[in-house]
Amino acid sequence: MHKYILKEFLPPFLLALSLFTFILLIDKIFGLINLILTRGINPVIVAKLFAWSLPFLFSLTIPIGMLVGCIIAFGRLSQANEITALKAGGIQIGQPMIAVFILGVGLSILLTYFNYTLVPFSQHAFQSIYHKVIYQSPRIKFQERTFLEIENSRLFVTSVDNKNHLLKGIIIYEFPARAGFRSAQQSPDSPLIITAPEGKWQSVSATGLTLKLSNGTIYAADKSLAKTSALSFENYTINLNLTKENSRPAQRSVREMSGHQLRAEIKNLKNKRIPAHSLSVEYSLRGALAWACLCFTFLGMCVGTKSRRGTKSVGFGLGLILIFFYYLLLISGITLGEKGTVPASVSPWLGNLVILGIAGFLFSKISKY
Repeated sequence: MHKYILKEFLPPFLLALSLFTFILLIDKIFGLINLILTRGINPVIVAKLFAWSLPFLFSLTIPIGMLVGCIIAFGRLSQANEITALKAGGIQIGQPMIAVFILGVGLSILLTYFNYTLVPFSQHAFQSIYHKVIYQSPRIKFQERTFLEIENSRLFVTSVDNKNHLLKGIIIYEFPARAGFRSAQQSPDSPLIITAPEGKWQSVSATGLTLKLSNGTIYAADKSLAKTSALSFENYTINLNLTKENSRPAQRSVREMSGHQLRAEIKNLKNKRIPAHSLSVEYSLRGALAWACLCFTFLGMCVGTKSRRGTKSVGFGLGLILIFFYYLLLISGITLGEKGTVPASVSPWLGNLVILGIAGFLFSKISKY
């Protein structure tokens, strides 16, 4: 019986896991492809970035896959009256759920390791490689009619002659953080706009890009934004910094800290009598997300059995509604924890407790029939 139920469960689980992982990957994929096209980054490095982004995504999509897979599998079993047949044979409703429930426990234990150890490590590895690619890569690939962001500037060209290093139809927006050609009367909020019919890039290195523009104009708005001043030039050289920072900050971000590092930082702040609500919430959140897998497993089995609908469309639909409801509760709990309204060790678990309560109620209902 357990082998049969696992056989029914695994295909929809894997389908849901693959689908939701792909949906979350879409934005990341486009960003990584953009690195290859605009910066000429080695595809092997891009593949490493892609691989290091997967653990975090799996920590989110495995619980979702368990929920949807259980709804579809147990909904089909119930729709085909197989659950009824098992009950008629003297098998209690909880027995068919044991194998999938144990799988849910195992995945929650695995995700606990993921969230406290592997995900922070992978996030740190991803950010380290990405920083080197963005700020230390010596190559820039100009594309026609595409904005290229460099430091606090945006560069747009209508045509590119890579052989002669020639650009045509140039527009550069220099934003306030780096715009050097600005007087006291000019607006600190609006960008300088530099236009030129043509120009050449003279050097591209790991530290900067030098552009030499010809016969162009520099536009700048005054403080009232009512007037715009214009300055024409025959030749204008602009240096754009590519490094921004020569190295990554030594201190990791909160998401890059392991569970052990988070605990140490929380203890350090408490010893200094500094509130550590955000860090405490982050630490508890990782455990809550890991064991949400088991909560979703239990809820999915109960919802599937109760709904008696095993179609994939119904499973995905119900799954999305329940996921939205859970994350609404999760965000509310995080907010309450960070404000100190609810203890940080409890607030991220509010969603799990509500899900377990709903699952327990449904289980009591289906056990009576």
